Amino acid sequence: MKENQPNTARQWILLIPAMVLALLVYNMPLVKQWFQDRPVNYYKEFKSTLEADVTEDQMREIRYGKQYVLANMLLQTLAKEKDVTVLLEPNSYYRENGIDIIVPEPVVFYYYTNGKMKAVWTNSKDIYKAKFFVRISKTMDLSVVPLNSKADIDKVLADYKNYNATL
Repeated sequence: MKENQPNTARQWILLIPAMVLALLVYNMPLVKQWFQDRPVNYYKEFKSTLEADVTEDQMREIRYGKQYVLANMLLQTLAKEKDVTVLLEPNSYYRENGIDIIVPEPVVFYYYTNGKMKAVWTNSKDIYKAKFFVRISKTMDLSVVPLNSKADIDKVLADYKNYNATL
């Protein structure tokens, strides 16, 4: 019978070094900074948004930022269109041209639009399903260009061939 019962002394002996090790790791500068920036900051932001008088959509804008706003602006702009797939510019294009935005991955874009709109990057196998091309200027102006033919998509691909479609 005693073999199945936990050994309390052994548990305490193992708990003490584990706690000391956890404290040592937590006190490392990089880990401590990460902990303050991520879990603690997230809790503070979450608490402040709960206390604020904001809608669910405004909470998402605060949480997800420019990417969420971009996806929903496109959703509103193209609301009358059916089965929409948009072609997004590569993020490397934005980085190299000093534009302060990162477009989301196609699957994240789909999530932000509640499954109402799809997106593709310039390296996607489904690129020829795109009906619109989304451009963002240095002044953060959004323009939506219709893609009426395969030639239109090929022109966009030629313009962005030197940019990698990645995060």
